Amino acid sequence: DLINCLKKLQHRGRDGFGLIKYSNRTYREYRSEGQVEMTDVNQKHDLKVGIGHTRYKTSGSETIEGRLNELQPLKDKIEGGHIYIAHNGNIPKVNGHDTSYLLNYITNKKGYCLEDILIDIMNMIPGSYSLIILHRGTLYAMRDRYGVRPLCLGENEKGIYLSSESVGLPENSYKRDIKPGEIIKINSAGIQNIYKHRITYNGLCLFEIIYFLNEESWCDGINIKRTRAYLGEKLAEKENYKFNEEENVVIGIPNSGITSGRGYANKLGLPYMQYISKNKDAGRTFILMDNESRVKACKKKFAYNVDGLRGKKVILVDDSIVRGNVMKSLVDNLKDCGVLEIHVRIPSPPVIDICELGIAIHKKEELIMNKKTVEEVKKELGVDSLKYLYINEMGGIIPENSYSQCFTGKIADEFKNWKP
Repeated sequence: DLINCLKKLQHRGRDGFGLIKYSNRTYREYRSEGQVEMTDVNQKHDLKVGIGHTRYKTSGSETIEGRLNELQPLKDKIEGGHIYIAHNGNIPKVNGHDTSYLLNYITNKKGYCLEDILIDIMNMIPGSYSLIILHRGTLYAMRDRYGVRPLCLGENEKGIYLSSESVGLPENSYKRDIKPGEIIKINSAGIQNIYKHRITYNGLCLFEIIYFLNEESWCDGINIKRTRAYLGEKLAEKENYKFNEEENVVIGIPNSGITSGRGYANKLGLPYMQYISKNKDAGRTFILMDNESRVKACKKKFAYNVDGLRGKKVILVDDSIVRGNVMKSLVDNLKDCGVLEIHVRIPSPPVIDICELGIAIHKKEELIMNKKTVEEVKKELGVDSLKYLYINEMGGIIPENSYSQCFTGKIADEFKNWKP
């Protein structure tokens, strides 16, 4: 059902959730701040068609009322009835709520049919957006020409499904990804492809691959778990520090550092031990909106096997270091556990820039690597060594056009030049 599918996507947003169900020409909707939970709407009414959304806030209001109004799916009226829209991504240079911008773009196009408006969006707005739209019992799905954010299609004997990730689909229903620049329509006639832009890019966000996507997902032909293990192996291949299996132990930081950590350890023949575990109900601290909340959450995020850690020389593998709050908390706690040495290994490049297309990095000043060298960050963290894996060392497993502004500082000219 819709709630269970949303729960599978909880890692993509914990600020709030919303859903809309359509049956017998009637819409029923529900919105709430916080994590996904069962609702009266979901329990008491049959589902013919519906859409839901878990919010990870990258723009919008700071008031409670404003936040509730911004929980998706957003709705409005157009010719022919209500329209509901759920959006994953971020439209650069838009002041305020970017999903509202997209909805207003649709509703302000008087006299045009919805399908023509969606084609117009595809041609006029470069990204980033993966959209699901509900209108008069018909679903539309579209993904920007760069394919920055994921979106996929599933089908089984019970129905047709759309999800940001394959892990959010019912078991064994994953069919394919919505292609960059593609618009599809789903109704009683089945699945129809109504548009495909002639110029597209395989630009899936690199941060999605290393962090955001659930490791059990597939996206654009990429097996996320296998890719993260491979990146750990590539990180091990460049290792020049003399570790040995008698003195050193590798620990992957839960959850997105574990697979890379195992790949790194296996490649070097080092023991891997999960001496750090994630506390139950601990969310992703990176997606919290303010630094005070992030620091407070970091202190409660992990549990430590003190007996296993005491006297060890530890190699920590995490997916990335953004602001440094998680790593600083880990290092402090490991030292309290009696760890002798701490070496940090990151299977991705340093995060050096903001993101304009859907990751909540708004100021370079937030970043631990801002105007610092790796050696300076090593000293700030208080660790014995720190090494990263750079894009040119990833061995071709990452799509050539992957969006990587936060790692490289580069953004396509089309995004630079576009104006709302």
